[in-house]
Amino acid sequence: MEPAEPAVAELQAALAERDRVIAELLARVAELERRLGQNARNSNRPPSSEGYDKPAPKSRRRRGQRGTGGQPGHPGTTLCQVEEPDRVLVQRPRRCQRCDRSLRRARVSSVERRQVFDLPELRLQSTEYRIEHRRCRCGHTTMAALQLSAGWALAEARCRVQCNRTRIR
Repeated sequence: MEPAEPAVAELQAALAERDRVIAELLARVAELERRLGQNARNSNRPPSSEGYDKPAPKSRRRRGQRGTGGQPGHPGTTLCQVEEPDRVLVQRPRRCQRCDRSLRRARVSSVERRQVFDLPELRLQSTEYRIEHRRCRCGHTTMAALQLSAGWALAEARCRVQCNRTRIR
């Protein structure tokens, strides 16, 4: 027996069904493309949802205004290390970082100097940290861990001023 040919009405119904499915799929693609084009600026999503796709920050300065950093002709100032600090605290490594041996009798291979400047009530006080580097018998050089005062946390080489929100002129 030969298969019966489908009637024209059945073919038209099948085509109409396919047209309906195609229209639904096109609408879904359009919706997904619209969603894909959204970001925190053109939707109600928070800025944190952008992840690493955030736009580069834009400067509000107009051309011709001053550039970043120190301006030409401005004298720069910096705090330099002093030869005779008020206090010298020597930081010695106790144990080798590689083999955990005691470094008490090991020779000092080098010393690193770092100075912190604090402004107490009336006089500038400088502290120099001498961080010893000691060479172990195994050949590894270990640097002492810094045991720092509270002033170190603010900056390594910056002056700290405590003035209780008053201006000194």
